[in-house]
Amino acid sequence: MPLIGVVDPSHKEMARDSLGRMPEWLPLDAAVAAAEATGTKWSPWTYELMAAMFGEYQDRQSRISASSLVDHCARADVIKRKADYVEDLESLYVPFRGTMIHRTLELYGHTEAIVEHRFFTDVAGETISCSPDHLSRTTLTDYKVTETPPQYNNPWRNHTEQVQFNAFICRNATRWRRSGDSLDGDEDFSSLPFDPRESPASKLVVMYLAPKWPKALLVEKTTDYFDFKKGKEVRGKQPFVMSDDQVLDVLVPRVEMFRKGLEAYPEWPDGAEKVWGGDPGWRCPGYPLCRLPNCLAKRWPNRLTWEA
Repeated sequence: MPLIGVVDPSHKEMARDSLGRMPEWLPLDAAVAAAEATGTKWSPWTYELMAAMFGEYQDRQSRISASSLVDHCARADVIKRKADYVEDLESLYVPFRGTMIHRTLELYGHTEAIVEHRFFTDVAGETISCSPDHLSRTTLTDYKVTETPPQYNNPWRNHTEQVQFNAFICRNATRWRRSGDSLDGDEDFSSLPFDPRESPASKLVVMYLAPKWPKALLVEKTTDYFDFKKGKEVRGKQPFVMSDDQVLDVLVPRVEMFRKGLEAYPEWPDGAEKVWGGDPGWRCPGYPLCRLPNCLAKRWPNRLTWEA
């Protein structure tokens, strides 16, 4: 597993924290053992919290998912799979908090909906997958746990891309598996509440779960359409789902380059900068091309990262 340890979360180490000093780190099992033995006297991160975060950490290896194809930094996503690295607990806590909320909502999914199942299809000779949070006969919904939802009534760009990719994979699925099952997929769609290939989603929703309230944003596009109530053609926003050709125009180069990156690492895959942006090389291109504060590529190749 490329994640081999965490920055020492002890009160003592945090008190020593200063600019220009490489922090101490602990292997995952040592961090859990220390928390179990000493409790919060050693660290504010409890045994249960660390054990759960490490247990839920996903080592994606060579698997390509829709979420990995819309990440802000493809460089970092490849490095996480190919190099050993150390992470801080704060960075692990953000996706873990999302997992907790997703799992609760999964328990109460509508009986006629498909909840958190994973679907697979083939693009550019590679198998890619997605796991829609909630899929009904008409609507695909993706939950996003966030501190601040978009100010306006449009989802963030990468979230729009993700639900478009998810809808494409579901309506072109070759196999599927239930949440929590093994990675082996099932080609028999008859046991599902409905077949997403025969009832493709016509609406895409990104549900932002903010600290104080939710905000559901429908993916829309301004277009001309016939208004039956008014009896005439009008111009306005309508639910928008990209066609297969539109999705593939975006998806194919990303899938091909992600695979090339996994195969070429630590060498730079030829032409990757044309897809991922920035200058050639695995180092993060930095602000303003990358605005991620804790992007792993910012500290590649030797700041608590090692060749696996």
